[in-house]
Amino acid sequence: MPVQNYGLLFKSVFFNRLKPPKRIVLTQKQTFLAPFSDDFCTSKACFLTESSTFAHRFLKYRRREMERENEKRVGQLFELREEARHQFAQAVNVNPRKIAASHEEEVLVEKMLKAIGQNMDNCDYTVDCLALDVGMSRASLYKKMQVLLGITPNDFLRNVRLKHAAKLLLETNEPVNQISLQIGFQTTRYFSQCFRSLFGMTPSEFRRENSPSSGANPHDE
Repeated sequence: MPVQNYGLLFKSVFFNRLKPPKRIVLTQKQTFLAPFSDDFCTSKACFLTESSTFAHRFLKYRRREMERENEKRVGQLFELREEARHQFAQAVNVNPRKIAASHEEEVLVEKMLKAIGQNMDNCDYTVDCLALDVGMSRASLYKKMQVLLGITPNDFLRNVRLKHAAKLLLETNEPVNQISLQIGFQTTRYFSQCFRSLFGMTPSEFRRENSPSSGANPHDE
């Protein structure tokens, strides 16, 4: 079994960034090293004496390293969430890859978009129907959407419909009242209110500002 002074061992691990030994058994004068599992930091295999501070220093070091790694991961996840929410709020086209932080979330968003697309003109299609189509309870879907985009499933359903309406405004010359029916809104007035809340302008203004070549449609007024 190799023997090493704990002061030299401390220096080699901390300053030279070497992989820590597999096992540490500290006595009053010397340190014995022997292999065992990598999680020795929490193992009872470390026998400390009053004269040795190496184990305490190493545990503090590992704790700080783990805290920094956790903070980094949390920061990265927070940035991904913020970017996803910004992407969903600003873009007309909803891209599951850009608003999901994992493959599981991407699959869920794809299922939701498919279900909404198949019921786009159905004014009776509610959050309960959406939850049923994606195989989740309403409460579970609510929690998932809060984590994913910070909105409710009802907000997601409405906004996806409004984004589809925006595409129709840009790509067609259909009147606003017809577009509102195609996306499941029973009244043009309520559709215009929701559209203004999301895009900051009425459907007619959105069409004029973003599709100058199409011109103003007299049915939009």
